[in-house]
Amino acid sequence: MIKAKYQINLDKDARLYVKKSIRWLILKRPDSLTEKECFALSLVREQIPELALAYDIKELFFKIYDEDDKQQAPNAFR
Repeated sequence: MIKAKYQINLDKDARLYVKKSIRWLILKRPDSLTEKECFALSLVREQIPELALAYDIKELFFKIYDEDDKQQAPNAFR
């Protein structure tokens, strides 16, 4: 829904590019991003702040699973 709000003003080719490129970009973890993708993510942060916030929330959630054990997981969520 967030992407759709911003794509409505784009022509068909630009809309398809945004759908494909941003989708994979926001699915990747930060440590897996290439330099080019990091730059693209910074552009997303500037142009679509709501999507950047959703990405950050996703990463906060995944920090729980990055913890070594069950006892440390709740601390990662804070």
